Amino acid sequence: TVYGNSLRVQGKLAEAVKVLERAARLYPKESFVRENLAFAYFDLADYELNTTKNHRQSLALANRGLLLKAGNDWGLRITAYAN
Repeated sequence: TVYGNSLRVQGKLAEAVKVLERAARLYPKESFVRENLAFAYFDLADYELNTTKNHRQSLALANRGLLLKAGNDWGLRITAYAN
């Protein structure tokens, strides 16, 4: 997740999400991985909203972040199914 967070800080949000999604699949019980992925989704949602004005995509990304942040297994299942 260090690499994913590094990408996030650099503004490479889509790449960070991919890296963190993979980490979440590899380590599904690690809450810090889910939390980092949630923050990446929130950042990507803000970026989508501010640059493309794509409200639907932004909301979908934010919802993924909220599901993961809640710390429940459904967030990982929905994320895995959606990808």
